[in-house]
Amino acid sequence: MTTNEIAAASGRRMRGVMTPAASLVMISLLVLFGSLLSVSVCRSFFQTLLFESEQHTGIPVPISALFGTLALLLLCLPLYLNLKRWIVLLDDGFVPLRCAFSYFSSFAQYKKALCFSALRACVSFLFIFVCFLPSSLLLSIVSNASPESGLFVMICLVLCAVLFLLGCFFCYYTLAGLFLSDYLFILNEEISPAAAIRRSFRLMRGHRLSLLRVIAYRIPYLLLSIFIVTLPLTVPIIESTFAVFANSLLSSEPSDSDASMQ
Repeated sequence: MTTNEIAAASGRRMRGVMTPAASLVMISLLVLFGSLLSVSVCRSFFQTLLFESEQHTGIPVPISALFGTLALLLLCLPLYLNLKRWIVLLDDGFVPLRCAFSYFSSFAQYKKALCFSALRACVSFLFIFVCFLPSSLLLSIVSNASPESGLFVMICLVLCAVLFLLGCFFCYYTLAGLFLSDYLFILNEEISPAAAIRRSFRLMRGHRLSLLRVIAYRIPYLLLSIFIVTLPLTVPIIESTFAVFANSLLSSEPSDSDASMQ
């Protein structure tokens, strides 16, 4: 499918369902804001009740960061995976809103969604960390260099810029390999989280440029997403576009998709 065909198909899928889709995004945003608020409350709690002395004011920071990470993993990521699942299932026609919470319907479903979300988040973080580690290390060297070494600082800044651009390239290359993992996990209840990620990397070979074109086509919606108020309207359209693109990739390689279902 061409980019225009993908955009047209995604628009047809969202006709008549924008209101429930926007409601699901609002619920996800409320959970995210609630998690951030709970982190702030947790930090204030430790500061006021446990660490009243000035020398311990920095200790609650890692505790609140850990609490926020757990809230993100336990609530926000599985909830957003439910949203993606609901949008993917629109290919079969109208989907009841209660299906958007299927991963919370039982402990087994929630545990599987949680394991997948946590594994995907860890793999993404590892890729980002490795891709930008060289430029970050070089930048720290430059920041600690003496003012007299002007030529050395200039060379390091140029190398840092080159490493940063290379890091952006490899970061997109690696993260794009994870694109299909969500859809493989959603469409196949028998596949394991690790198998979905491995299968995604194999299926995305040769399709990363196509994914980049789809992302570029939706740049106006991505830019509008900067404003939080517009997220309930832009996120469903963006996710619907990605769902159509993922479905076209999976249907164009039947041998790979069939193998992933085994």
